[in-house]
Amino acid sequence: MLETLLDTRYLFLAELDKPEKENDFVRTRFIEAWGNLSFLFRRHLGDSPSASPIGTLAFFSSLDALKALDALGPSLGIEISRNGLLRLARLISAGPGDGSDLSYSFEIDKNLRKVMGLEAELTESPEYMKEEPGKEQDFLHKILNRLISSLLTVMGLNPHAEAVAANQKKPDREDPAKWLPDPANIDGYVERVRKELKTAADQTVVKKNPAPEFRDLFYPLVDAVAWQESCFRQFRQNRGVVEYLRSYNNTSVGLMQINEKVWRGMYDPEKLKWNVRYNMAAGCEIIDLYLQKYVLKKMAEKNYPALENKDNIARTLYALYNGGPGEFSKFLDRLAKKKFYASDDLFHEKYLWVKNGQWDKAGVCLVGE
Repeated sequence: MLETLLDTRYLFLAELDKPEKENDFVRTRFIEAWGNLSFLFRRHLGDSPSASPIGTLAFFSSLDALKALDALGPSLGIEISRNGLLRLARLISAGPGDGSDLSYSFEIDKNLRKVMGLEAELTESPEYMKEEPGKEQDFLHKILNRLISSLLTVMGLNPHAEAVAANQKKPDREDPAKWLPDPANIDGYVERVRKELKTAADQTVVKKNPAPEFRDLFYPLVDAVAWQESCFRQFRQNRGVVEYLRSYNNTSVGLMQINEKVWRGMYDPEKLKWNVRYNMAAGCEIIDLYLQKYVLKKMAEKNYPALENKDNIARTLYALYNGGPGEFSKFLDRLAKKKFYASDDLFHEKYLWVKNGQWDKAGVCLVGE
């Protein structure tokens, strides 16, 4: 079920730029997904009665009939298309009126996270744990300054009261300028990011307890993914304005380049954009999800000689991270033929740099940022 859900999301988004193939794509994926998921929906239907039982019955009956008719061939003139499925969705819409509003929310869906085997909400490592040794006095000064600032605000004497209020409304936002690469100290910046990545990876390992033999793979994999996806950057400066990093196709955000639509309902979109630690934690969780639910599971079911090499496991995991569950068999096929995508080779390059401690290579993509 998890593989069908994620793979369908990845494939659907990939095909959005190909309108001439829309109907064929929707039809193919619907038939496949409905065959895999319909029995699960029916099993849970009794536990979660619909606000519109008649609409739900019509929905299931219509979809089963469409699937049966589609199997008879196109000669009957039956077409499963995007518009057709939207009409069916309106049959069970819980919205007011005619159910024409099929908009969706980006809010975290705790039930979806539970289905995926995750905790109700993702939490990142708190900033207060990051004080460097020997900085206790600085930390106390920060507390004292905040107390004084709060008192002045209450008394109406704080000239920065509006800024303080704005920060209080967005407690998950840290000053993004703090996370801009320093051209004069690239090594220091990379080390700082790596420290935070290790903390995020530590938390994931503690919560999920992956097989001990794969822990030594997880940490360099996290570093290599962050390097490949964003060159260790959460933010960039554009004409003097600090903004969060977006992918070239405008789908993914932040240091770990989390796809907002593929992972909709799993993560807080604002935190993914503006909270670097949350973005790191999400990336680690996704890597671990693919490791536990896909790679290790498949390796337990079948022998894959290529995956006896842990480096190949790392490359396979990145293929899944970059392109979804369907990339498991596709990457292994590319590996067997030694015909790789550019993304495969670029990640492998970063992965080897991480393993060999060649952190100076990061300066190539960070200089000028």
